[in-house]
Amino acid sequence: MRAILASKVVMPADKKPLVNVLMEPDLLARVDDFRYSRRFKSRAAAIKYLMDWALNRSPEPTAEEIARW
Repeated sequence: MRAILASKVVMPADKKPLVNVLMEPDLLARVDDFRYSRRFKSRAAAIKYLMDWALNRSPEPTAEEIARW
């Protein structure tokens, strides 16, 4: 019952949903290297930048790439 109620809660416009992502240590290390070399203030900022950058390029992953992740 609690999950049903939680799913109907309206989130104010100034709130952002929280997204948790599990990733391999080597990928996280690459993100951290990117973050520090570009002087992003946080890991989250670097990840959001990378996701936005990639999605703006309209990627078309292959079936093998999809299966990898």
